[in-house]
Amino acid sequence: MAFVALANSGTLDSAVAFTNVNGEAQTGWRLEDAVGVNTAEAQSPGLAGDPVTFTATAHNLSITSVSPTPLLEGQAATIIGTGFDAIPTQNVVTVGGLSATVTAATATQLDITIPTACIPVGTLDVKVTVGGLTSAPFSKPFTPANILAMAAGEQVIVQDPTAFCFQFAATPNTETYLIGVQSVTELASSRTAVTLTSVVASGATLAPPVAALGRPVADRRVAVDPEVARRAALMSRYRAMESRLLQRELETVRPMARPLLMAQAPGVVPPDVKVGDVININVPGVTTFDCDDFTPITTVVRTVGTHAVWLEDQGNPTGGYSQADIDAFSTQFDNIIYDTDVAYFGTETDMDANTRVVVVLTKEVNRLSLAGQVFFRDFRDPAMCAASNGGEFFYVWVPDPNGTVGDSVSLDIVREFDPPVFAHEFAHVIQIGRRIDAGNPTMTLWEIEGQATLAEEVVGHAVEGHAVGQNLGGSVAYDLPGNAASRFWYSGAFLDMGVYYGADLSVPRKVTGAPHDCTWLDRANKGVCVRAVEHGVTWSLLRWLSDHYGSGFPGGEQGFHRAIIDNTLTGFTNLADLVGVPIETLLAQWAAMLYVDDRVLVDGTPVVAADPKLTMPSWNLFDVFERIVFIIDGMDVQVHLLEPVVRGFQDFTASFDVRAASTAYFLVSGTGRPATAIRARGVSDGVLSSVMQYWVVRLQ
Repeated sequence: MAFVALANSGTLDSAVAFTNVNGEAQTGWRLEDAVGVNTAEAQSPGLAGDPVTFTATAHNLSITSVSPTPLLEGQAATIIGTGFDAIPTQNVVTVGGLSATVTAATATQLDITIPTACIPVGTLDVKVTVGGLTSAPFSKPFTPANILAMAAGEQVIVQDPTAFCFQFAATPNTETYLIGVQSVTELASSRTAVTLTSVVASGATLAPPVAALGRPVADRRVAVDPEVARRAALMSRYRAMESRLLQRELETVRPMARPLLMAQAPGVVPPDVKVGDVININVPGVTTFDCDDFTPITTVVRTVGTHAVWLEDQGNPTGGYSQADIDAFSTQFDNIIYDTDVAYFGTETDMDANTRVVVVLTKEVNRLSLAGQVFFRDFRDPAMCAASNGGEFFYVWVPDPNGTVGDSVSLDIVREFDPPVFAHEFAHVIQIGRRIDAGNPTMTLWEIEGQATLAEEVVGHAVEGHAVGQNLGGSVAYDLPGNAASRFWYSGAFLDMGVYYGADLSVPRKVTGAPHDCTWLDRANKGVCVRAVEHGVTWSLLRWLSDHYGSGFPGGEQGFHRAIIDNTLTGFTNLADLVGVPIETLLAQWAAMLYVDDRVLVDGTPVVAADPKLTMPSWNLFDVFERIVFIIDGMDVQVHLLEPVVRGFQDFTASFDVRAASTAYFLVSGTGRPATAIRARGVSDGVLSSVMQYWVVRLQ
């Protein structure tokens, strides 16, 4: 075998070479010093394919130094070497495999900007490519632009989707962080695909997660009686139906022009109404939700109180309320419920000029699987809307022990449920009437239901002797051991929150994808949750806002809630306008608080002296959820907990969807953490939508 170097193509070690046992021959080849293409041939006359041509390119493309040390993310750097192109765009520079911007170039120097990427502290290779040729890599230390330095209890919120990256420096210590990927849109149909990726420094020792924070030992847990849990779940189901009907009413009433809504005029119940009067009432229907959709009933006036007239449907099932029951309801309404609701939400309107709200106790509520309901149509002029009774009405279920028209419900159950129902529905009467009377847009469903659920809480405080700001725990939340006049002032809100966190107590099971793939903004887009949760979850937002911003509001937190109703705005814009803080910040703090509030270690030592905004002063949420055990079919059940996805400081990838105003929670912890970068991105690692934000709280 003969080897020949062609002209200006360097020299060969040997012009003749012998083949080995495999028929292979080889020689060394030294290229010309000048930059260019060198050519050599392997010749063997008489063999097919003779000769075989080889080419190699001699170049001087090399890197001799890179500065500064370390390279700083997003900052300028200089590469010294040879073989560069004097035209900046003809040089392709990569740092850690990512393209850098070349800002200036000569044959021996390139000025670049280090790319911005979610890469942890470490060593990266710098390479230069010119004319299809790539230099040997040059390794340099790299430092991200922003490394988290947080005190325990501090929260960092990032609202620029291009900067959704948290950088953690290496540490020998044990640290724990709560990370949230949150939607901040009020468009209930919004659903955003997210990928969370963690990358640790190359070659580092990984840190698995430490034990879950704050779980109490078994002997500290408190069991909720199965019957209490069953009744509370029943109440939650009825309230879910109530909000479904309200949603339909809102969809119907919003297109109405204000002149079609009634001003003060005589209604169906006159000012001089007396006990024993027989009054025909039209109960608005739920088929078409228009003015021709109603059920006529005949009622008798059972009690005329200071603030309410109590009517009973003469067609109600047997085994119903006694006169003593209705008198007791009237007394409690006049002496506690009315004053508390009016103090928080404002004086009700009196569109029918009878100085009272009308409470209709009727089987038609049972028929709809409800405990109580308010209809927007009652605020229209009866002469223009046949379904209207022309005033401030709310409708309440009745005992039906034999299940004549709906579920079988005993007098005992209804007596327990009714006081919170009265507080809730009367709040709706105030909200709807004041907005209509002022000519303002109707409030959103979540505002309406959140405030009405807060009405249950504050009236419950008035009845039970509690107060806001007392950091009440699970025993109060679920009325344990059950010695109060009503067990359901508070539990409905917390059960709703448990459903948002993924509870399905009917099985029982934990729903996959909660809470992030479940929205609390409306019913149609609730997502994976087993039912809508606009009562309790929105209550928690309004309670948190009241605790932190109510005292600084004219009239305190009562003035704050009156302003929510009387303002001309609605929804997120309404809250941000009244509080004076961007809704994005409020949502991030509230969402973090749901997990952080009062969280403790197993041994009882506080993990964090939290940012005050990450607490709920009125309730100890850790105690309410973590210590409570539901007894279902003889089993201890805790599927109602907010449980973040647990990860260590390791490489991992998690993909999930986040619905409107909800949050995906991750608890990342470990001992001896390597440098770690955790980024949130969209589809194909693209930048997430502007409706998303990214936050972290250091817990330990």
